[in-house]
Amino acid sequence: MKPLLREIRETPLLWMLIFVPAVLIAARIVPTAHTLLFVLAVLAIVPLAALLSHATEACSSSDNLRLIRHFEKGGSGSSGVRV
Repeated sequence: MKPLLREIRETPLLWMLIFVPAVLIAARIVPTAHTLLFVLAVLAIVPLAALLSHATEACSSSDNLRLIRHFEKGGSGSSGVRV
């Protein structure tokens, strides 16, 4: 959790994560304000896409890929596979 919080602090793009709860709150308060909800949703999607990209890159590293392949073959976590 700490690396994620550090990443958010150091990346101004991720500061836009505040729009995720903002759009949910706005939808409850003013559900008929379609333009406002659309703009807030667009602003909320941007940092989520950045996080998804970061997670995809982390999963595609060679060590993680080797571990994923091991588990896909039915391997167990205690078999001594080094990451």
